[in-house]
Amino acid sequence: MPRLSVMERVERYNAGRETQRLALKYEAMRKNAFAFMRGTCHLFHEDWRAQPVLDRTPRAWISGDLHLENFGSYKGDNRLAYFDLNDFDEATLAPVARDLARFLTSVFVAARSLGLKERATTELATAFLASYQAALHDGKARWVERQTANGIVQALLEEATLLTRKRLLTIRTRASGKSRRLRLGRRLEGVRGLARKLRPRRRRCAAGEGHRRAQRGHDGLDALPKRRRHPPRPCRPRRARYNARLRRDGRVVEGA
Repeated sequence: MPRLSVMERVERYNAGRETQRLALKYEAMRKNAFAFMRGTCHLFHEDWRAQPVLDRTPRAWISGDLHLENFGSYKGDNRLAYFDLNDFDEATLAPVARDLARFLTSVFVAARSLGLKERATTELATAFLASYQAALHDGKARWVERQTANGIVQALLEEATLLTRKRLLTIRTRASGKSRRLRLGRRLEGVRGLARKLRPRRRRCAAGEGHRRAQRGHDGLDALPKRRRHPPRPCRPRRARYNARLRRDGRVVEGA
């Protein structure tokens, strides 16, 4: 059996998904190598090669798609803002080294788009491994919140703390009479735009098109007063109009 190309594997994996949203996903994946990596987690696991050292690491519930942009803030039940992993769509029971390998891969793949030089990228990867090792050696469950964070993470958590439910409702929705409607972001607006493009065009009715031309000033009817311009009759298939005439005449013809 011939080996499938990368694009064939991607298409096979995404087969059957919603067309409009899938088009947005492919558009985002074309931006750079890191964006492509983010959208093809399945390729990473499919291409995973058994390594004696990596396969001996303990099995645990891992993120399955650990990379630079799968960290963020959220509020816990105690209403405190925390910084931690925030994507578990690909969570699975596997050797913990898979998360380490995927995260380190994301660091080197994203380096070009982030403007990082090779030395800085290597130092970042080394610091990550050292911190991971120190956390395992410590053996205690810890968390990152505003009081324990610093730098840009602390700034992010401070902003998240100020984001009340009322403010979030104002940002995400808009007033519409006595109710509220969700605000569509650029991504959802893109879905609506694609839906309009992919929607089949309706066949225009000849009578309706003639009326539209008359309203635009064609056929010498632009001087007619508006009260004499009649709206176009609704278009119906010929069979439907024939049946309607039969009903108005009070006759019933089978098979008409």
